[in-house]
Amino acid sequence: MIDTLTHDFHTLHRDWEADVSLWRDELDNWLKELSRASGDLRRAERALEAHAQALDRHTLDLLTEEREVRRHKRAMGQAAGGGRAEPVLPPGDHTAEAERYRNMRDVHERLKEYHHAILARLSVLLRAIAEPV
Repeated sequence: MIDTLTHDFHTLHRDWEADVSLWRDELDNWLKELSRASGDLRRAERALEAHAQALDRHTLDLLTEEREVRRHKRAMGQAAGGGRAEPVLPPGDHTAEAERYRNMRDVHERLKEYHHAILARLSVLLRAIAEPV
């Protein structure tokens, strides 16, 4: 009976040692992964900063476009009234304006898609790290 009990204890201790060894290996891997994740977060932060700069540039481009459209409409109105203030394209020729509009629309759509994608993924990450361990 004592031999059986001693054997059971030895088996139990070996199992514990195996578990502790496994846990140590897992912790080593997790620390390495965490280190890589920290670098990834720094890269993500730089990407968010670059995105903010792209949004600022797009905002300025939109303001410029709005100003240009107002100037163009005002010039067209003056030309139609005979008081031509500056040279204007003929009313039917808006090729350059149409191309500029298409480019701005494409940029806006790409920014929107990227913006929604990164915020959705960031939201998932924030929910995950908010959960207690």
